[in-house]
Amino acid sequence: PHESEKALSYRDPDFDHLLITGKIDLVEQTGEGIVRVTDFKTGSVKKKIDIERDTHEGRLSDYHRQLAMYSYLIDGSSAGNTRVSESCLEFVEAKPISVYAVTIAQEDIQKLRKDISDFDQLIISGDWMTRPCDFKAYKGQGECEYCLLSKKIYS
Repeated sequence: PHESEKALSYRDPDFDHLLITGKIDLVEQTGEGIVRVTDFKTGSVKKKIDIERDTHEGRLSDYHRQLAMYSYLIDGSSAGNTRVSESCLEFVEAKPISVYAVTIAQEDIQKLRKDISDFDQLIISGDWMTRPCDFKAYKGQGECEYCLLSKKIYS
């Protein structure tokens, strides 16, 4: 059994003013209350070290944070009745197709929750705008869409 484009939302009691949402490309049931999640990626394959390496701030990398978020959302939205046994990134343009698979640890979930708390406080205080943006333009893209939106909101 599986679901594609599974939309989830969760309101964590520790951040009850936030509705945390996500959409998972593929969720496969592998056992009773156990699922595997897969996010399909286009573009070049990423190395394991680049996916797993923490940022200069000690935070999860973008890809690792995304996989941790899926586990967090599934656990929270199912009230702990479903757990993610394996989280996968499938690089579909690679020849042959390349799959990165990992089991998300509780330590990863705790780092994610700390990120949510830190980012929430930065937005509430207005200090979000003083953070450096690590956006990397893709093929002529301009400034980060979130920085542009923030400038509109806070200007």
